[in-house]
Formats: sequence, C-alpha cells, structure tokens
Amino acid sequence: MDPAALAHRIQLLFATPFEVGNMTLLIEASVGVASNSPGDGEDETTPDRLVQRADLAVQAAKAAQSRVAYYDRSMDRDKSEQLIMLGELTTALETDQLQLHYQPQIDLTTMTVVGVEALLRWHHPNGTVLSPSTFLPTAERTGLIRPLTSYVLTQALAQRRQWMTDGLELSIAVNISTRNLFDDTLIDQVCTALKEFDCPPRRLTVEVTETSAMTDPIGATETLSILHAMGVQVAIDDYGTGYSSLAYIERLPVQELKIDRTFIGGMAHNPAHAAIVRSTVELARTLGLSVTAEGVEDEVTMTALRELRCGRAQGYHLGRPTSADRLPALVAELNAHLNTATGERIS
Repeated sequence: MDPAALAHRIQLLFATPFEVGNMTLLIEASVGVASNSPGDGEDETTPDRLVQRADLAVQAAKAAQSRVAYYDRSMDRDKSEQLIMLGELTTALETDQLQLHYQPQIDLTTMTVVGVEALLRWHHPNGTVLSPSTFLPTAERTGLIRPLTSYVLTQALAQRRQWMTDGLELSIAVNISTRNLFDDTLIDQVCTALKEFDCPPRRLTVEVTETSAMTDPIGATETLSILHAMGVQVAIDDYGTGYSSLAYIERLPVQELKIDRTFIGGMAHNPAHAAIVRSTVELARTLGLSVTAEGVEDEVTMTALRELRCGRAQGYHLGRPTSADRLPALVAELNAHLNTATGERIS
C-alpha cells in the first residue's frame, strides 16, 4: 500500500471516538513515514535504522498541519542539534547560566504594581540570551523539564521572600508547561517551595496555557483542583489562541484569564480585536474570573482596558522584564509615575 494512503487510513481509524467507561475520547494520530531509498548504504537500510528514521518523522509530524511527515536527512541534523542543546542546558542548570527576570503586573483600579511574572532566561556562554521558546521544547521531551520547573519555583519564591524582607510585598506568577501539568511530582514541588520560603499560597499564581489545559481536560482539572484547594491561584495564559470556549474554561478550577497579546496589541486599530477583548472581560467578570491583559504597549491601550474594567495589565508600556536586583527601583518608579499620571487625568 502507498505510504500516504496508509497514513491517511490510520488517521481515519483514530478519528472515530473511543468509548472508555462512561467517557468519549477523541484521539489525533501523528504519522511518521520512513522508507528505503535506492542510494542508501546497506547499514542505513536495516529495520532498526528505519524505525529510528520513522521516529524522527513522527516528531516532525506533530508540528505539521497534516500530522503526517516523511523522513529526510535534515531531521538527523535537527536531532543532533537537540542533543547538543540538551547537554548545554544540563550544564546551564549546574553553572548558574539560567536567570529569572520579572515583569511587573499593574492593578488597573489602584494603578499600582501588585505582582510580577517570573520569566526564565538562559544567558548562553556564546553571549546570547535565550528565551524559553528556544529550549523548553527540548527540555519537555526529556526529564530535564522537572529540574527546570523546580529551579524556577525555588528561585522565584526565594526572591519573593527577599523582597518581603526589604519591605516590598508582591504576588508572583510562574509558568508551567504541558509536561509539568501532568507530572505527578508537580504538587510536591509546589508544596515544598511554598513551605521552604514561607509563601502564602494565595501569593503564588501558576500559569498554564489554554492549549495545555485542553490537551487532557480531565487530567488538567485533577491537577489544577489540587493546586486550587491548596490556595494557589491558577491562571489560563495566552487565552484566545486555542480553540476552547470561555464557558468550557469556566469548568476548570481557574481564577484568572490572561488575554493574549495578539488581541490586546490590536485593540486600538482592529475593531474585531477590541470586541473580543471587551466581550472576554465582560463574560469573565460575570463568571467570577479576574482578567489580566498581556502586551500593553501604549497609553491608549491601557486607558481602553481601564474603561473596560479589566483587572490587571502587563507589557512594555508598564515595565519590561528586569533582573531581581533592579525590580524594587522599577516598582517605585512605576508607582510614582502611574499615580501622578492618574491624578493629572482625574483633576
């Protein structure tokens, strides 16, 4: 049978809902295809080598719109690059190359800084600073995501305690990945960090993406329910970029929605984006959820969000991510500026 036809047939078989107990499960299949090529050497046509190639193709298929991918030699190079990065990332954890930066979150009613989001950065020996999007996918495919998460929780809550000692009280938000959300050690990691650094659970917010939560709604609900019962705040990050309705999100034990910057950044010039933000804020408020706007880049957008009675905001207009030692000065500067500006507009 032609490989393309066989891949399509496999996908059709999985497209039929599965009945498990009293649940109906929908499963999407990714198919990787590898075949012998006339020019290949004998050592490259063994069954083991073909399975390895098919595995590489499956990984590529997961990112393809069709969910089907065919092996080519560039995948070997990609695999080698992943292995190199994995080794470098392990070294980074051991040699303090990783650092948390913190972005202020503003209460749009009081116009004061009330919290920060902890953002992981990798200060690579080659002189570049890497964001999580460049290395977390590799970490998620291995057990390395677990120590990375522990590092973020430990560093963030230790820093919060230090700020408290210095007279600055802030809530702190950390991001967890899909792999974290379904890791049975996550709850213990959070409990240990909260206890070690004497952090009230309500001062910690765990952010999960909408896509992560919808990967396995039942499993996500179980994990998030435990965190919620502990008193930890749960937020849906990048809201609006997935495919779930707000009514479905409301069934999850979450207290906050973070509207994605794609919609916030387009509010001033895109009526459709403005309408999406307005309706999301209104419905979320009706459902008892707080709302944070991400990607606030100018005064016009901030003013529009205040008029909509959006709860919080963050973005470059309100403070760029900065190192822990510089944050207290940034908070003081922002509070003074925002209060003065608000007072001038009122008067």
